[in-house]
Amino acid sequence: MPEPPSATPLHPSRALSVNQPERGAGLADGQSRGSASRRAREQSRRSLARQHALVAAWLRDLLRHS
Repeated sequence: MPEPPSATPLHPSRALSVNQPERGAGLADGQSRGSASRRAREQSRRSLARQHALVAAWLRDLLRHS
């Protein structure tokens, strides 16, 4: 009985991994969504802080003139 030729691998596991998505790809995508979410929250927080400061200044002015 002849042995299999050495040029043909018995377990082509490396060839299969090429077609499978990398685990890091999903993580990187999630990280970019996460950082975009953090940026949006920070921008919203700053906007709200500006509004509060404006209202506080307006109220101080109102109290001074009454």
